[in-house]
Amino acid sequence: MLIYKRISYVQIGDEYQTYIHPVYGESFLRYKLLKNKNELEDALHKCQQAGWAVINATNLIAKMNSFTRKRPYH
Repeated sequence: MLIYKRISYVQIGDEYQTYIHPVYGESFLRYKLLKNKNELEDALHKCQQAGWAVINATNLIAKMNSFTRKRPYH
């Protein structure tokens, strides 16, 4: 049985995609698309109160994408 106690989020424009992760392992589930910063702050506050680890993955994803080689169009 997997126990989920970590959440990460990525900013996409003005919205935020959230993912939940188990305590152990590398799997994750796409959880919810939050429509604005207020929804995100409310969700993060609830997660922190419940003892979940919260990770903003926006900068990491942007950095990884910057290293990804773009394929030329044919």
